[in-house]
Amino acid sequence: MKKSGTFLLGTLAFLLIIFNFSASAREGADSPKVPDSWYRLDEDIGGLVTEARKDTGSEEKLAPVVQKIFRANQRVLDQMKEAKAPVFPDENQVKRPPDWVPWHFSGFATDMGITFQGLLGLLTVRSNPAVQVYWYKQGPAPAIGLAERDQALNLDQTEPTMGVSLNDETTVEEIDRQLEPVMQIATASGKVKNIPAFRTNMQRTVGELRSMVQSIESRHDSRWWFSKSRFDCIIDASGNILPAVGVGGELRFRFEWIRMKRLKAAGNRVAAKKNRLKPSGLREGLQNFVASMEDILESAVDEEPLGDGFRLQNYRVGIGLTANGAVGVARGNALLLGHVYFANRVKPPVIRPSGPEKRSLLTQEEIKPILLIEGNPSPSHLEFAKKNGVEFEALENEKDHSIKRAVYRIGADKLKKGIQKAIKIGRFFVKQANKPSKSGWKIGLLRCDYDTSVSGNLGLVGLGGAVAIELNFFNERF
Repeated sequence: MKKSGTFLLGTLAFLLIIFNFSASAREGADSPKVPDSWYRLDEDIGGLVTEARKDTGSEEKLAPVVQKIFRANQRVLDQMKEAKAPVFPDENQVKRPPDWVPWHFSGFATDMGITFQGLLGLLTVRSNPAVQVYWYKQGPAPAIGLAERDQALNLDQTEPTMGVSLNDETTVEEIDRQLEPVMQIATASGKVKNIPAFRTNMQRTVGELRSMVQSIESRHDSRWWFSKSRFDCIIDASGNILPAVGVGGELRFRFEWIRMKRLKAAGNRVAAKKNRLKPSGLREGLQNFVASMEDILESAVDEEPLGDGFRLQNYRVGIGLTANGAVGVARGNALLLGHVYFANRVKPPVIRPSGPEKRSLLTQEEIKPILLIEGNPSPSHLEFAKKNGVEFEALENEKDHSIKRAVYRIGADKLKKGIQKAIKIGRFFVKQANKPSKSGWKIGLLRCDYDTSVSGNLGLVGLGGAVAIELNFFNERF
């Protein structure tokens, strides 16, 4: 079964490449390009951000290119025949849930990338995609449910890793059940020499991280709320749990926590222990970051409504730490500590039963700046920041006095404009996704990945680039 499934997807991908390669070949060197402002960051262009710049690309000319990619996907997907599920002799004796369906091909993802020349096409090399679309089969009944859609939203660009996924209602027993396979894998690997210390450190780290993220407060009156956090750690030979802020051969561990609405009173639940971590360092930095981002998102999205059936549902940002423990946007994987997710719902779940019921929206001047953390920054980036009045701090390497880290302070108004621009770019692809078609396949989820400029501007990630911010749009009219 696994071989046939692999062959099926491989054949499908090959056919899609042929379709799109043929279309690109017909276009030749004169293929329409993505507008420069969509993917080239301000510091890579240089000069002053206030200067008028010529945009070489065109939305109108790019639209047919996107349509060709979408139609090629639909033509290939429409030609696929659904295999009938095998019926076994005792099939009628098996009790199935009312909503049970047999294994079937239910969806397909298309990755699109931007070349260094600004051309948009199918991504066939290992790199972060600029845009992803998820196709689902249309039928008389909704072919994708909320659970499948939420699962699609959690698809990640990172390598699979062992870890735990918790929420507000996870019991102590459930935590132990998730940790046990981690212990077994670490022991079997032979890389961890002190197993008793590792077990103690793992249980303590999971407890402290959970207590910290549970205590992060969200606004009552905001449509955007802190919905999920993810931290990647490494396990060294001594059994210590350390932040995974680089790439190495160590064992990697992921802690994921999901904030959910409590539907009923919980019995044997783990209470949040705010006294486990002092209100300083990571917790304080994360709280300040969450508060600022919620205010920025609330004002940015209010002024940029998204129609056409798609709704901006999810905002993910990679975070890093400064030398003094402040949390900011991580630019590049070398400084990536984890991810913070913000969800958008019409009626956000009640996070705190106590406290003020209403808080007025902060002005742009009152919102604290967002920090952008960049490892081994290019001298041109630092020069650009100086020329454009962007405040930053540079941390030197003690050996050769080179700059190993820069922390830029981005004003709320600047990042707000960057997010609004990112939504506008997303709207372009949403518009193409909604073009009438007779195909039985339709886009249910559209994802855009962005890099962040030191000026606060956002641009679609290019080949070889690192994703700092991710926006997810799903189709409510599916």
